[in-house]
Amino acid sequence: MFKKNARYSFKKGMPAKNFSSRFFNLRYQKNNNEGLRCGIVVAKKIDKRSTVRNRLKRIFSEALKKVLEEKNINFDLVFFLKKESVGKNFFEIQKEMEEVLINTAVI
Repeated sequence: MFKKNARYSFKKGMPAKNFSSRFFNLRYQKNNNEGLRCGIVVAKKIDKRSTVRNRLKRIFSEALKKVLEEKNINFDLVFFLKKESVGKNFFEIQKEMEEVLINTAVI
């Protein structure tokens, strides 16, 4: 779970740019020196069980913390998880996330 000031608020609308990968779709946008704000969205159609959806959120948030540790980033990131991410281990997700963030010039 991210701190309250690091969570993305959907009241501001959606970030403008879009990037798709095997496990998730990433919406991202540079913000005005407000630090990193993140959101992780897991739809009910991925899995009906809340335990599975919450586990995916925990895995993705930890992977994001590992990838972005000690980096000063001013971006809004929203991850929309795909069904392919169910059952994947932490290291596969972390590797994919790192590749995507490098490709999108976030890090």
